[in-house]
Amino acid sequence: MKKFTLIFTMTIAMLSTQAQEISTDQWTIMTKTSATWCGNCGSWGWDMFKDLIEDNADKNVIIWSSHNSGDLDNEASIDINTGWGSAGQPQFFVNSDEFDINQGNPDQSRAQINSYIDALVGFGALAGVGVDATYDGETLSVTAKAEFLSDLADGDYRLAVYLLKDHVISNQASIGSNADHRYVLTDKITESSFGEQIVEGAVQSGATYTVEASKDIADIDLENDEVVVILWNLRVDGVYAFFNANRNSITESGTSATVDISGISDITTKQNDGEIILDITVEQNLGLLQTRLINVSGQVISSQEINTINGTNQIRYSTNNIPAGTYLVQVTTNGKVHTEKVIIL
Repeated sequence: MKKFTLIFTMTIAMLSTQAQEISTDQWTIMTKTSATWCGNCGSWGWDMFKDLIEDNADKNVIIWSSHNSGDLDNEASIDINTGWGSAGQPQFFVNSDEFDINQGNPDQSRAQINSYIDALVGFGALAGVGVDATYDGETLSVTAKAEFLSDLADGDYRLAVYLLKDHVISNQASIGSNADHRYVLTDKITESSFGEQIVEGAVQSGATYTVEASKDIADIDLENDEVVVILWNLRVDGVYAFFNANRNSITESGTSATVDISGISDITTKQNDGEIILDITVEQNLGLLQTRLINVSGQVISSQEINTINGTNQIRYSTNNIPAGTYLVQVTTNGKVHTEKVIIL
């Protein structure tokens, strides 16, 4: 099961609690093309990748291993490598620029790559991106956002989200059957490997766009996995040019929220049989409590009021006639407001 929703929100000011804050920094991406049967990928290519991870740990750079074939290839990795013009492995790319690396020049090549990364992330960003992701034990749900920071001429901009696993135990030639593969591109969450089109043509500074997608994935590890969002620009020559990126961890949905309203100890949200269920635990009788379900445009979809009792108070919202997407639940009592995000699947 996959659900993909494109929400067009061309606004300058967005609700701040809607998703991860958009980064206005310029990011870049470093790709190692690989294959589990490739001996060089597990020898000098393996060492080079490990060194580059250490060198760039604190920089705005996405580092991933993208497999052409073998045990760890997938549709997204093959498409990405083809987009870079990869004809073999191991190869090393920063954005779409390949570095001529071999076992005879590792130190020189390592220095060149690091210098190039430093130069790219030093540029001012023309667009910023952010991504939020939750997992309910079955479905990974993401909200990706892009905000353009300058007026730009004609372009074909696409927003894509990928699943990145830090540690994947699998076979690797030159190492063995239990090699610890780092930062492996394992899947795409958006339907296309290069994402959903958010705008075609000129774009104005301040325009903000949102893409939402979900995908059933059985083996998400919240401690090991993360999502990567990339803003691409499809050029007239058919090449997907890297524009900016970001990354974020994955959180478990249906867990207790951190609540900043005195008297409420926790708020738990979950979905079940066409309903959003809020369990609101109060430590004292707070009197009237109001809840509202709001869409990303700030429209109130539904609201309910209850008189609280000590202990757990439950509120249910039907989702049968509500489109899939990201929404906000606001809880208000005694003039204090708590807001959290829910994703309706």
